[in-house]
Amino acid sequence: MPWAYHVYIIDATDEEIHVEHTFYGHTKQDCTEARNEHLAHCAQFQAAEAEGRTDDLWEELAEREMPTTDGDSDDEDDVIDIGAGG
Repeated sequence: MPWAYHVYIIDATDEEIHVEHTFYGHTKQDCTEARNEHLAHCAQFQAAEAEGRTDDLWEELAEREMPTTDGDSDDEDDVIDIGAGG
């Protein structure tokens, strides 16, 4: 079953959530690996982690909810389709 791992960054000044990272995978391990890869190069995420300003939520997805690229873009981060699967 696919998963979405939502990680929220809590703003240091107003303590509100303004940024969410979502990591998708076919397993929780896939999501965790994607999170760790992103954390390795995202300064804002690193600071929030170090300061305890993150919260997270696991969401189990139906197979049809697993996002895919739209197929028209060279950049997979550009556009994803999380619609009803077709």
